[in-house]
Amino acid sequence: MGKAYAKELAALGDTYEWARGVPIDPLEEFVGEACTRPLLAIGSGGSATAAHLAALLQRFHAGAFARYATPLDVLLSEPNLSDTSALLLSASGKNRDVLATLERCVRHDTRAVATLCTQRGSPLALAARQYGRAYVFEENAPSGKDGFLATNSLLATCVFIARAYGVTLPERLSTETLSLPLSEKNRQYTVEVLHGGWSSPVATDLESKLNESAIASAQVSDYRNFGHGRHLWLARRGAETVIVSLVSPETSQLAERTRAQLPRDIPVVELRTTHEGSIGTIDLLLKSFHLVGALGALQEFDPGRPVVPEFGRKLYHLAPPSLADDYPAPVLRKLARVHHLNREYQTEVLSAFRHFIERLCTAKFGALVLDYDGTLCSRSERFGVLRPALATE
Repeated sequence: MGKAYAKELAALGDTYEWARGVPIDPLEEFVGEACTRPLLAIGSGGSATAAHLAALLQRFHAGAFARYATPLDVLLSEPNLSDTSALLLSASGKNRDVLATLERCVRHDTRAVATLCTQRGSPLALAARQYGRAYVFEENAPSGKDGFLATNSLLATCVFIARAYGVTLPERLSTETLSLPLSEKNRQYTVEVLHGGWSSPVATDLESKLNESAIASAQVSDYRNFGHGRHLWLARRGAETVIVSLVSPETSQLAERTRAQLPRDIPVVELRTTHEGSIGTIDLLLKSFHLVGALGALQEFDPGRPVVPEFGRKLYHLAPPSLADDYPAPVLRKLARVHHLNREYQTEVLSAFRHFIERLCTAKFGALVLDYDGTLCSRSERFGVLRPALATE
């Protein structure tokens, strides 16, 4: 399956140039609305890397709380979505996990939802367009579908997100090949990835790519957390370990001081960027793509075209858990604000909601005044006509 990883690396320059120029109006509008509230950036596999970057951008550029999460994390660990904004990332927009997450966001009346796909006509975009508070962005990447690992689609997604937060990207970033301080072919290594700040999304991606392709067992730690016990791995397993040091301007001195303490016989691969912020993230991401290719070449293995076992395909297509929160959205909002969710209280809230609806349906109104923007329609629809479902008598 997939395509040659070397072919994907060769397309990165064209993908970067394309992603810099594509109009991204829906994403910019979403950021404009989401900047004042918490953000959940959601993605699986390679998309988790872009979600990590989005969360950093929300914190640094919008000054609002943000975190990145997998779809299952949102399905099982986020009881209150009504006061948040959600950014759902998926290259193809087809997997069942991200579709279930969108459904949960809609049912829980999430304040604003954005979907980003690098293929047009995705099920995710189609479903999101039915929701009045959704911002839908989809474009066909010129490189086509990725191979087994997310490469060009991930690069484009990261560029789109950075631009949506007002980042001006340089015309070019380096996509040169990488040489390794390793020579033994077909040797199995454990890779310890050290990171901090804007290099952290790249650590997320390396952990994903190296483990997903089975090129190496990858461990991830920020520079200081590594000093809190994880260094013992080098004392006991140093002979089978390679350190990858991700260095950005804000971690440069710490990275050098950390490296000075490491055993001299343990190989260190340094990926360094001189760019600040999210530009540095994208620059390091490109370098990390080449690192994965170089480690694969040492094993005479193409990470873009592995043989996927049948049990792996079945695992991918498993359905996420079906949640029994079939309450109306107003009831869900009420329940989400209360810490004691016993069954008796849930029944009481649902009964009160039904009683209110009954009274509302039998009441007589001489006039009705409603807010428009944010009530009858989303902020992005405020200059248009109401959706037929609302406008029809």
